Amino acid sequence: MCDYGAALNGALGIGGQLLNYKGAKDNWKAEVAAKKQEATNIIRSTNYQLQDFEINRNDNFDAAIMEIMKVQQNAKSLNASVSHAVQEDQGDGRTASMITRSTLGDTARTTDSIKDNYGRLSNEIDLNKERTLMGANQQLDGIKISNKPSLLPYLLNSASIGLNAYTNGMDRKYDALSKGADWSFWKGATKKDQVPSTVRDNVKAQSTRGGY
Repeated sequence: MCDYGAALNGALGIGGQLLNYKGAKDNWKAEVAAKKQEATNIIRSTNYQLQDFEINRNDNFDAAIMEIMKVQQNAKSLNASVSHAVQEDQGDGRTASMITRSTLGDTARTTDSIKDNYGRLSNEIDLNKERTLMGANQQLDGIKISNKPSLLPYLLNSASIGLNAYTNGMDRKYDALSKGADWSFWKGATKKDQVPSTVRDNVKAQSTRGGY
Protein backbone atom coordinates (compact mmCIF):
# COMPACT_ATOMS: atom_id res chain seq x y z
CA MET A 1 0.00 0.00 0.00
CA CYS A 2 1.33 3.43 -0.87
CA ASP A 3 1.08 6.50 1.33
CA TYR A 4 -1.61 9.13 1.83
CA GLY A 5 0.32 11.80 -0.10
CA ALA A 6 0.60 9.64 -3.21
CA ALA A 7 -3.08 8.71 -3.00
CA LEU A 8 -4.04 12.37 -2.61
CA ASN A 9 -1.91 13.46 -5.58
CA GLY A 10 -3.41 10.70 -7.69
CA ALA A 11 -6.95 11.66 -6.68
CA LEU A 12 -6.31 15.32 -7.45
CA GLY A 13 -4.83 14.47 -10.83
CA ILE A 14 -7.74 12.22 -11.75
CA GLY A 15 -10.21 14.86 -10.55
CA GLY A 16 -8.44 17.44 -12.67
CA GLN A 17 -8.81 15.23 -15.74
CA LEU A 18 -12.52 14.82 -15.13
CA LEU A 19 -12.92 18.57 -14.69
CA ASN A 20 -11.00 19.14 -17.92
CA TYR A 21 -13.34 16.76 -19.73
CA LYS A 22 -16.41 18.52 -18.31
CA GLY A 23 -15.00 21.89 -19.38
CA ALA A 24 -14.26 20.63 -22.89
CA LYS A 25 -17.75 19.15 -23.16
CA ASP A 26 -19.39 22.36 -21.94
CA ASN A 27 -17.38 24.38 -24.46
CA TRP A 28 -18.44 22.00 -27.24
CA LYS A 29 -22.12 22.34 -26.24
CA ALA A 30 -21.79 26.13 -26.27
CA GLU A 31 -20.18 25.98 -29.71
CA VAL A 32 -22.98 23.76 -31.05
CA ALA A 33 -25.63 26.12 -29.69
CA ALA A 34 -23.88 29.15 -31.22
CA LYS A 35 -23.52 27.47 -34.62
CA LYS A 36 -27.17 26.38 -34.60
CA GLN A 37 -28.21 29.95 -33.82
CA GLU A 38 -25.98 31.21 -36.64
CA ALA A 39 -27.61 28.78 -39.09
CA THR A 40 -31.08 29.78 -37.88
CA ASN A 41 -30.27 33.45 -38.43
CA ILE A 42 -29.04 32.76 -41.97
CA ILE A 43 -32.17 30.79 -42.84
CA ARG A 44 -34.47 33.40 -41.32
CA SER A 45 -32.72 36.26 -43.13
CA THR A 46 -32.86 34.34 -46.42
CA ASN A 47 -36.57 33.68 -46.03
CA TYR A 48 -37.20 37.37 -45.42
CA GLN A 49 -35.25 38.27 -48.56
CA LEU A 50 -37.19 35.73 -50.64
CA GLN A 51 -40.45 37.11 -49.30
CA ASP A 52 -39.36 40.62 -50.24
CA PHE A 53 -38.58 39.45 -53.77
CA GLU A 54 -42.04 37.94 -54.14
CA ILE A 55 -43.67 41.06 -52.74
CA ASN A 56 -41.73 43.09 -55.28
CA ARG A 57 -42.88 40.74 -58.05
CA ASN A 58 -46.52 41.09 -56.99
CA ASP A 59 -46.18 44.87 -56.84
CA ASN A 60 -44.71 44.93 -60.35
CA PHE A 61 -47.48 42.66 -61.60
CA ASP A 62 -50.19 44.85 -60.07
CA ALA A 63 -48.54 47.95 -61.52
CA ALA A 64 -48.36 46.34 -64.97
CA ILE A 65 -52.05 45.36 -64.85
CA MET A 66 -53.06 48.85 -63.78
CA GLU A 67 -50.97 50.39 -66.55
CA ILE A 68 -52.45 48.07 -69.20
CA MET A 69 -55.97 48.83 -68.00
CA LYS A 70 -55.19 52.53 -68.17
CA VAL A 71 -53.86 52.25 -71.71
CA GLN A 72 -56.89 50.26 -72.83
CA GLN A 73 -59.24 52.71 -71.17
CA ASN A 74 -57.50 55.63 -72.90
CA ALA A 75 -57.77 53.80 -76.21
CA LYS A 76 -61.48 53.23 -75.74
CA SER A 77 -62.02 56.87 -74.82
CA LEU A 78 -60.06 58.00 -77.88
CA ASN A 79 -61.96 55.69 -80.21
CA ALA A 80 -65.28 56.83 -78.75
CA SER A 81 -64.29 60.47 -79.22
CA VAL A 82 -63.28 59.79 -82.84
CA SER A 83 -66.55 58.01 -83.59
CA HIS A 84 -68.54 60.81 -81.99
CA ALA A 85 -66.67 63.47 -83.92
CA VAL A 86 -67.18 61.65 -87.20
CA GLN A 87 -70.89 61.29 -86.56
CA GLU A 88 -71.30 64.95 -85.68
CA ASP A 89 -69.31 66.18 -88.67
CA GLN A 90 -70.69 63.49 -90.94
CA GLY A 91 -67.17 62.82 -91.99
CA ASP A 92 -65.67 59.91 -93.87
CA GLY A 93 -66.07 56.62 -92.06
CA ARG A 94 -62.81 55.45 -93.58
CA THR A 95 -60.91 58.12 -91.65
CA ALA A 96 -62.52 57.05 -88.40
CA SER A 97 -61.62 53.43 -89.15
CA MET A 98 -58.00 54.36 -89.83
CA ILE A 99 -57.76 56.31 -86.59
CA THR A 100 -59.35 53.46 -84.69
CA ARG A 101 -56.96 50.89 -86.19
CA SER A 102 -54.01 53.13 -85.39
CA THR A 103 -55.19 53.52 -81.85
CA LEU A 104 -55.64 49.77 -81.48
CA GLY A 105 -52.14 49.22 -82.86
CA ASP A 106 -50.64 51.71 -80.44
CA THR A 107 -52.55 50.10 -77.62
CA ALA A 108 -51.28 46.65 -78.53
CA ARG A 109 -47.68 47.83 -78.82
CA THR A 110 -47.88 49.66 -75.50
CA THR A 111 -49.44 46.62 -73.83
CA ASP A 112 -46.73 44.35 -75.22
CA SER A 113 -44.08 46.76 -73.98
CA ILE A 114 -45.60 46.73 -70.50
CA LYS A 115 -45.71 42.91 -70.53
CA ASP A 116 -42.09 42.69 -71.71
CA ASN A 117 -40.97 45.09 -69.02
CA TYR A 118 -42.76 43.03 -66.38
CA GLY A 119 -41.18 39.85 -67.77
CA ARG A 120 -37.69 41.33 -67.48
CA LEU A 121 -38.34 42.45 -63.92
CA SER A 122 -39.70 39.02 -63.03
CA ASN A 123 -36.64 37.30 -64.53
CA GLU A 124 -34.38 39.63 -62.60
CA ILE A 125 -36.23 38.72 -59.40
CA ASP A 126 -35.72 35.01 -60.17
CA LEU A 127 -31.98 35.58 -60.63
CA ASN A 128 -31.79 37.53 -57.39
CA LYS A 129 -33.59 34.72 -55.55
CA GLU A 130 -31.20 32.16 -57.02
CA ARG A 131 -28.16 34.22 -56.00
CA THR A 132 -29.59 34.69 -52.52
CA LEU A 133 -30.16 30.95 -52.10
CA MET A 134 -26.67 30.14 -53.36
CA GLY A 135 -25.15 32.63 -50.93
CA ALA A 136 -27.17 31.21 -48.03
CA ASN A 137 -26.12 27.65 -48.89
CA GLN A 138 -22.48 28.71 -49.01
CA GLN A 139 -22.82 30.33 -45.59
CA LEU A 140 -24.47 27.21 -44.18
CA ASP A 141 -21.79 24.96 -45.69
CA GLY A 142 -19.16 27.17 -44.07
CA ILE A 143 -20.49 26.49 -40.59
CA LYS A 144 -18.26 23.81 -39.07
CA ILE A 145 -18.77 22.18 -35.66
CA SER A 146 -15.88 20.57 -33.81
CA ASN A 147 -16.05 16.89 -32.96
CA LYS A 148 -17.58 16.04 -29.61
CA PRO A 149 -14.87 15.56 -26.97
CA SER A 150 -14.19 11.90 -26.24
CA LEU A 151 -14.03 10.68 -22.66
CA LEU A 152 -11.49 7.97 -23.53
CA PRO A 153 -8.34 10.18 -23.59
CA TYR A 154 -9.25 11.62 -20.21
CA LEU A 155 -9.84 8.15 -18.78
CA LEU A 156 -6.48 6.99 -20.12
CA ASN A 157 -4.78 10.04 -18.62
CA SER A 158 -6.55 9.39 -15.33
CA ALA A 159 -5.41 5.77 -15.33
CA SER A 160 -1.86 6.86 -16.08
CA ILE A 161 -1.94 9.43 -13.28
CA GLY A 162 -3.29 6.86 -10.82
CA LEU A 163 -0.69 4.27 -11.84
CA ASN A 164 2.17 6.77 -11.57
CA ALA A 165 0.99 7.88 -8.13
CA TYR A 166 0.75 4.27 -6.95
CA THR A 167 4.16 3.38 -8.41
CA ASN A 168 5.85 6.42 -6.86
CA GLY A 169 4.27 5.67 -3.50
CA MET A 170 5.35 2.04 -3.58
CA ASP A 171 8.87 3.00 -4.61
CA ARG A 172 9.11 5.26 -1.56
CA LYS A 173 7.73 2.53 0.64
CA TYR A 174 10.23 -0.08 -0.53
CA ASP A 175 13.05 2.42 -0.29
CA ALA A 176 12.10 3.24 3.30
CA LEU A 177 11.74 -0.41 4.28
CA SER A 178 15.10 -1.24 2.69
CA LYS A 179 16.71 1.38 4.92
CA GLY A 180 15.18 -0.09 8.05
CA ALA A 181 12.44 2.46 8.52
CA ASP A 182 8.82 1.77 9.33
CA TRP A 183 6.05 2.62 6.86
CA SER A 184 2.67 4.13 7.52
CA PHE A 185 -0.07 4.98 5.04
CA TRP A 186 -0.77 8.27 6.78
CA LYS A 187 2.81 9.27 7.70
CA GLY A 188 4.92 7.50 5.13
CA ALA A 189 8.45 6.59 6.28
CA THR A 190 9.08 6.76 10.03
CA LYS A 191 12.05 5.78 12.17
CA LYS A 192 11.92 2.21 13.42
CA ASP A 193 11.33 2.01 17.17
CA GLN A 194 14.54 1.08 19.08
CA VAL A 195 14.30 -1.31 22.03
CA PRO A 196 16.50 -0.16 24.99
CA SER A 197 19.59 -2.31 25.73
CA THR A 198 18.46 -3.06 29.27
CA VAL A 199 15.25 -4.51 27.96
CA ARG A 200 17.17 -6.65 25.50
CA ASP A 201 19.51 -7.92 28.25
CA ASN A 202 16.60 -8.82 30.52
CA VAL A 203 14.84 -10.64 27.67
CA LYS A 204 18.08 -12.54 26.91
CA ALA A 205 18.63 -13.50 30.56
CA GLN A 206 15.08 -14.72 30.97
CA SER A 207 15.40 -16.75 27.78
CA THR A 208 18.64 -18.37 29.08
CA ARG A 209 17.02 -19.41 32.40
CA GLY A 210 14.00 -20.72 30.52
CA GLY A 211 11.74 -17.98 31.66
CA TYR A 212 10.35 -17.60 28.14
